[in-house]
This record gives sequence, C-alpha cells and structure tokens, in this order.
Amino acid sequence: MIMKYLTSIATAALLMFAVNVPSYAGELAKVHEDADVTCMDCHGTDTPTRRGKTSLCKNCHGDQIEIKEFQVEERVVNVHKSPHGEIRCTACHKTHEPSVLYCNDCHQYEVELP
Repeated sequence: MIMKYLTSIATAALLMFAVNVPSYAGELAKVHEDADVTCMDCHGTDTPTRRGKTSLCKNCHGDQIEIKEFQVEERVVNVHKSPHGEIRCTACHKTHEPSVLYCNDCHQYEVELP
C-alpha cells in the first residue's frame, strides 16, 4: 500500500515538472515571450504540432532582415541571400532549441545566430 502511494506521488511530481519546464529557454524564446508572441502567432494554433511557417515569421520580421555580410575566401556571404533559393527561417532560427546555421550542413561558416 505504501509503495503504491509513493509511486503515485513520484509520478505526479515528474508530470508536474515536465509540464512546467519549457523545452528550451533560449534567447529567441525569451524575445518572443517579452513581445507577447503566442503559440498561435507562430504556429497558427494554441496547441502546436508543427514548426512555424516562414510566412508567419515574415508577418512580423518582413521579407529581408538586414544582417552583416562577411568575407569568406574571395566572396562576400549574406546567409539571408542564399544562392540555393529561399530557405525557411526555422532551418536556422529555433525558438524552442538552440539555433543553428543551416549553411554549415555543407559549408563551414563561423557566424553567431540569435
């Protein structure tokens, strides 16, 4: 009887912890939270099951965010002007996990991302 009681308490504690801890408390998550951006704003629903769409990013951020270009060997690179066509915003910018530079799947750029 006591073992069943302790198991129930432990399970309840773990569930409460899992529900109340954000999946990633990163810089973008904080910026969006401070700006009162909701799940609905980025995902189109209060219970997101998919990543946000680039078109929704552009609703707030516009078509082209100005970023500093950088020199790589004999050319200048602007990661927002990809020679490979349009890349979705969420390929690099992650709100619920650390951001990554998608270009580095093939290249080796040293760029910090928000």
